[in-house]
Amino acid sequence: MKLFRIALPLLLCLLSLNCHAADDSAPRFDYWTTSNTLAQKSRNLDASNAILDKLAALPELSPYEQLTLEILRNRISGAFAGWGPNPLKTEQDAAWNIARIAREQAESIPEISAAANEALFSMGYSETGPSSDIKTGFRLASSALDYWAGCTDIDKARIRYISLAQDLFDWHKHSYSPDKEAYTQAVRTVIEQALRIATDDLTRIRLHMDLASSYFRPYETSKDSPIADILRAQHLHQPRGAGGSPHKE
Repeated sequence: MKLFRIALPLLLCLLSLNCHAADDSAPRFDYWTTSNTLAQKSRNLDASNAILDKLAALPELSPYEQLTLEILRNRISGAFAGWGPNPLKTEQDAAWNIARIAREQAESIPEISAAANEALFSMGYSETGPSSDIKTGFRLASSALDYWAGCTDIDKARIRYISLAQDLFDWHKHSYSPDKEAYTQAVRTVIEQALRIATDDLTRIRLHMDLASSYFRPYETSKDSPIADILRAQHLHQPRGAGGSPHKE
């Protein structure tokens, strides 16, 4: 018992140190939150770089943070390439650098690899520059989706998977690629997976509507038809009242 009383404070001290180390190693920013900041607060290259410069000035950047900044700087470079003297080369260099990060970090920092692939996808890039190739876009998005599907940070993974699933649906919907129909079922499956993990009604409504519109045919009334999905979305949208909460599957 005496030994236990001596060992317990030491054990608690070690656990406390480990917790502090874990907190200290947590990234202070990531690709997604910073991308949102850039989208909301920046309207030009100088403003975007100023935001990234502030992050770069943080003390003792981790490898994760350094790579995040590298992805973002290349993304910004590609997005504003039209202001420079050689837009195509600038875009190609930016895309190549992001693709290199995705390849090199696939094993060591897989979240960075997912961020790089999502950056290429969201910008409409392939590894060599702008691309409308649906096969390439779907591959990049699927790689990031696969990461989030296996991520142990459930809350973050849910947000990121659903967000990217919706982006993938919108991208496929507006694609003019001749191979578009070949990927319709695959995109539909991603939306179905997102529906399974969605927890709030508004997100579920949006996903139900996306799923319905992915294969809507007029006058189709079977229980498996898109109309049934629309009715489920409408039912979810009913206000809560005495009759109880909206139906959830």
